[in-house]
Amino acid sequence: MGSKFAEKEIKEAVDLYYSGAMSQQEVCEALGYPSQPTLSRWLRDDPRHAPRAESGSGGEKGGRMSYSVFARIKIDTSLSWVSTLR
Repeated sequence: MGSKFAEKEIKEAVDLYYSGAMSQQEVCEALGYPSQPTLSRWLRDDPRHAPRAESGSGGEKGGRMSYSVFARIKIDTSLSWVSTLR
């Protein structure tokens, strides 16, 4: 079943979101279409969409690291100078 939106409309909404200027909700409000769930689906279908790792661990699928892993790396890096004092 085809979309009730023209390819031009879909591209406009997706490009607007990926420009980084607006959230999904703001894109929907500014354009007057689509619904937020529909925009989410269009974004997932777009080649610019980065898939999330299954476990959130920054694993093999190229997803994002979880916040706790990122924070630990940042802390470990920022404290590395302490070992030079010993």
